[in-house]
Amino acid sequence: MENNSGEVFISYSHDNVEHAKRVLDLSNKLRSAGIDCVLDQYEKSPPGGWPRWMDKKIRDANYVLMIITETYYKRVMGEEESGKGLGVTWEGSLIYNYIYNSGTSNTKFIPCIFDVSHQCHIPTPLKGATFYCVSTPEGYDDLYYRLLNKTKTEKPKLGKRRALPQKKVKTDFADIFEKQYIYQGLKSLIEKGDGTGFHNADLGHPVYRSGASDASEEMLKDWEYADSPKNNLLFKMLSKLTKELKKSGIEDMRFIWWYDFSKWSDFCKFATDVYDKKRGY
Repeated sequence: MENNSGEVFISYSHDNVEHAKRVLDLSNKLRSAGIDCVLDQYEKSPPGGWPRWMDKKIRDANYVLMIITETYYKRVMGEEESGKGLGVTWEGSLIYNYIYNSGTSNTKFIPCIFDVSHQCHIPTPLKGATFYCVSTPEGYDDLYYRLLNKTKTEKPKLGKRRALPQKKVKTDFADIFEKQYIYQGLKSLIEKGDGTGFHNADLGHPVYRSGASDASEEMLKDWEYADSPKNNLLFKMLSKLTKELKKSGIEDMRFIWWYDFSKWSDFCKFATDVYDKKRGY
């Protein structure tokens, strides 16, 4: 597995010899697994002094492991008595400044504990960060994956969306046939050409010629007494049937008897066409 962790600096308090040994063991374990841990126990006496060494290592590190204990908390938070733990106090001040300058966006500083009871001692700026109990196999593995910037669960590639089943429209053929017969029957009243079904007996009346030319509603009002889309029941029924039959795909089948009566102008055009054909012009 490729190592993308860079240097990992370990910050801790020298509580006692046993604690320092646990920190060293953790560092050695990580190093043996390919993580380039930096620890003060590997150094003798940096030429520039410990403060400058700590500052540079924290700056250069990709990650900083903060080994949390009660003593570490007190020294980082400035609650330790004067003169104790100067090294950790210095580190804590640097860490505070880095977190402050990052604008609360922290990916570098990682709280680690050896005992779950130490969770309460995580410094305030890192209370919301993910912490790791490195004394447990699961906690150590989670930290290891974090340092490699890997997840234990790989996200699968996004696949193709499956086709959704088409919603079937229930077709009542008996109802459609009934509407067809009624439609053709009403249409035949116009084709008889004797004015049946109209208020005005003359199919050639100007009200239909005006309607056939998509005349304005204002103009049609002048012929209100003769016929109109509001008063003509034949048009109302044919218009309704036309819309219902169109939904069933009748117009796509190109029946010779089919005519669109959706609008008043369609109705008027058909009426005048019938009138003109019967009179040969």
